[in-house]
Amino acid sequence: LSSRRGRFDAEIWLRRDGDPREMTDIEADDQLGFKCDAVGCVVQIRGHPENTVTVAWSREASLDDCAATAILIDLTRGWQPPCDAAMLNVTRRFLDTEGAIAASVTGSSVEWTSVARERGDRPWSKTQ
Repeated sequence: LSSRRGRFDAEIWLRRDGDPREMTDIEADDQLGFKCDAVGCVVQIRGHPENTVTVAWSREASLDDCAATAILIDLTRGWQPPCDAAMLNVTRRFLDTEGAIAASVTGSSVEWTSVARERGDRPWSKTQ
């Protein structure tokens, strides 16, 4: 595949995601995007350090990043207590119950919805 094709695909995904940035802005900015190590990944939402999403692959990552994250996606295996500091804890059990979710961080709160919450709410099934 050519790099030109990859750039085009990335530009299409940016537009579909509602992201107004250009590819040159993203390529030049090394502060945005996921920062990963062997135990997990962290990303700042819109560059705000207080609004982070943590993907924890291990118990160590979930414990280390718990206090400083808005959304914790806990992919560790086995039981452990939830992160009380995170505004939203997403675990395998949570996803099994809720299905796919959409979350947004606004200020100091996280709003989310899921397939389970929206199931049955279809425009064609509403009465006029």
